[in-house]
Amino acid sequence: MTTTVPKAPKRSKFFLLFGSIWLICGLPFFFFGVHLVRVEKRYEAEAVTVPGIVQGKRMEERRDSDNKGTTKTYYVKYRFTTKEGGSIESEGSVDSDAWQGLADGAEIQIQYLPGDETENRVASEPSIIAGVLVAAMGLICMLLGAGFVFFDLKKRALLRRLLRDG
Repeated sequence: MTTTVPKAPKRSKFFLLFGSIWLICGLPFFFFGVHLVRVEKRYEAEAVTVPGIVQGKRMEERRDSDNKGTTKTYYVKYRFTTKEGGSIESEGSVDSDAWQGLADGAEIQIQYLPGDETENRVASEPSIIAGVLVAAMGLICMLLGAGFVFFDLKKRALLRRLLRDG
């Protein structure tokens, strides 16, 4: 008399795919957030602050995705001289109050990273909050996805073991 081992019922792969998508989509957000935090920490530790001259300013207005409103971004073009004597021209975004208070030829404080003067910005208070929030959002997505994948795989292993061992 031969015994037959019952076959496992076909399981949906929805949770496995759902979790994998969340896990994969969370990765770039997490690493981008970590990058933002590292850049901000580097500015805190190494940045050199020098005076610059406003060369111009512009405002960019974009329609929101729902076409009900607009978003304004304020840019200032500036030139500064590094401590090493190099002249750099760049552009950065500022808030509306700072933008309105600036005029062509006005002095503005610029921060740059020594050794990479192209990495510069209008001097501001250090803020790692944006990077932390982006990294946290990515981490939450990754953990959610990993949870779905883990529990789906665990359920599949349990069913295989029950069918094999009884």
